[in-house]
Amino acid sequence: FRVFACPGSGKTFCIEHRYAYLVQQGVNSDNILVVTFSKSMADEMAGRIKSTVPNANLDQISTIHALCYRILTRWDSALPTYLWQVPKEWELKKILDELIDKYWKSGDEKPGYAEVLSYIDYAKSNCITPDESFEFFARQVGALYGKYLASIRTDFDCHLARLKQMTFSDMVYYMERALITKPEFRMKWQKRFTQVVIDESQDCSFN
Repeated sequence: FRVFACPGSGKTFCIEHRYAYLVQQGVNSDNILVVTFSKSMADEMAGRIKSTVPNANLDQISTIHALCYRILTRWDSALPTYLWQVPKEWELKKILDELIDKYWKSGDEKPGYAEVLSYIDYAKSNCITPDESFEFFARQVGALYGKYLASIRTDFDCHLARLKQMTFSDMVYYMERALITKPEFRMKWQKRFTQVVIDESQDCSFN
């Protein structure tokens, strides 16, 4: 079910006591997943739930990015655990500036790294693989710039992998790709998370 309510109306209270009710009904806390929008909200939610349910599984009360990161790097041995560091903003800028200089051969003014990163993140949010990137980008900006962006995205992903890094967009992208391409992985986590509670769903891309 879905609850629509204005700020301050008691949504966190409802989630806290929904969690407690599920545990009282015999649901193991390991089977309950609570996802919210920001780390501060997740920390507040975890504290509220722990005060009501001392044996709550706090690792499973988190943001969507933290959940994906934990599954990808800690909880599932079938996935590549080398993707574990989040790059700093200056590191992303350095990598992308070098790739833009390498691939952007048009006489037009070159885009900034933030603009290129936004296109890459947009592709990943649509679960577009590197092999599918050219067609995706070409629909956005035309064939020439689409070719540049696709080449930059491929090298960018390879570079991050070599550095053992992944962005927040990567966390969701790799998770979604695993759910699509690995049936055993999908079934495992469907069985694990039998109860899913999503707070601030309008901001968590779960509409």
